[in-house]
Amino acid sequence: MKHSGRCPKCAAERILHIESSRPEEPRMLVRRAPTVGILGGDGHVLEAVGRVEAFVCAECGYLEEYIVRPKSIPWDDVIGASWVEPPKREEPYR
Repeated sequence: MKHSGRCPKCAAERILHIESSRPEEPRMLVRRAPTVGILGGDGHVLEAVGRVEAFVCAECGYLEEYIVRPKSIPWDDVIGASWVEPPKREEPYR
C-alpha cells in the first residue's frame, strides 16, 4: 500500500497514511543506551532509534506498518525484539 496506493487484500484505493497515532507520543523503537549515573555508577536510558508509520485500507481495515529510515536502526539493540529464524531447508528428495 505504501508504494502502490492499493490494498493488497481487497484492491481498494482509499488508503490512509498515519504518521503517528498520537502526535505528542509517536510509536518508536527504543534501545538501552549506557550512561553514567548521578553518583558515577553505570546505568542506562531508553533512547528512541526509529519511528513507526502505518497505512490503513479504509474499506477492509488491512494495516501495514513500516519503520521510517530502517537502514539507520541499530537492529541488534532494539528492546523487545528478536530475530526470526529462517525455516530449515530440506534437501530435495532423490
